[in-house]
Parts: sequence; structure tokens; C-alpha cells
Amino acid sequence: MSGSSSSGNFAGQSIPKINQLLTMMNECNQVLVRANEEKILLEEICHIIIRDGGYRFVWIGFFDPSDLLRLEPVVYKGFDSDHQSELWNSIRSLLKDISMILPSLQSGQPFLLKNIAHQPENLSTETEARSLDYKSMLILPLTQGPQLMGVLTIYSVESDWVRGEGVKIF
Repeated sequence: MSGSSSSGNFAGQSIPKINQLLTMMNECNQVLVRANEEKILLEEICHIIIRDGGYRFVWIGFFDPSDLLRLEPVVYKGFDSDHQSELWNSIRSLLKDISMILPSLQSGQPFLLKNIAHQPENLSTETEARSLDYKSMLILPLTQGPQLMGVLTIYSVESDWVRGEGVKIF
């Protein structure tokens, strides 16, 4: 990584974590090139994020084109059948707060909650975080050109799992 213009994007990350993230991204890129069906692509990306990234849960949702305050989850991984209701509660909590998150996503920027226990008071995810045992969450915008199409939401059991500029690697 020495001499790479992107090396600064990993500031504060440990070498094993960087390698884990790079492996995950490489696997996702390979699936992206090979996939010929959207549903299979989305399922595989979620699977890779859980398997190679070591994250707790992940889901992908798409916005209603006529109403960006309506987000429909289409794929999720990492949730067992015992936690289905908690998953939907977590998604509903996030959707209640979508108007607060939307400006960041519309500008193409990720939305990161490094430590849900210390979140802004108007975000309502803390109860679900405790019941599902995750401590932080990263919401990545899915865009087509300038148009926000959906989100990829990753949950981690670690707080502060993205340090420095590490979120830019996505």
C-alpha cells in the first residue's frame, strides 16, 4: 500500500482489518462482474459482507422512485429466524429516521453511526441494537448516476469499527 494514493483512506485501521476489508471488497467486485441477475448479485454481496467482512447483519433496500421516504428491504443476511421480528423493528426504526439520514445519502455520502449508544437522540435504533447485539451501523448509498436508488446497511458488533477515513474504502 505504500505509495498508493488511497493508502490514507485506511488511517487508523489495523493491518488484519484492512486485509479483511480488501478481501471482502475484492470478492464483491468479482461477484459484480460475474452476476447476471440482480437478486443473485444482491444476495451474494450480502453473503460476502457477512462471511469475509465478519459483520453481524446486512441488508439492502430500494427506495420507491416516487417517494424517497419509502424504503423497501429486498435482501438481508446474518439474521436467523429467531431474530426476524427484531430485524424488521430495526429497519422500521431506521425508516422513521430516514428524513434525517437522507441528505447525506442523496449527496452520495455514507451515514455512519460509530457507537449507537452515543447516537443523536432523534435516532431510534438503540433498543433494536441492544436486542440484536450490534453496536454500530454503516449505511451506504446505492446510486445510479446522480440518482439515489437504495441503501446497503451493515451492522457490526464493534463500536467505532470504522476509524479515521476508513469509510472511504467503500
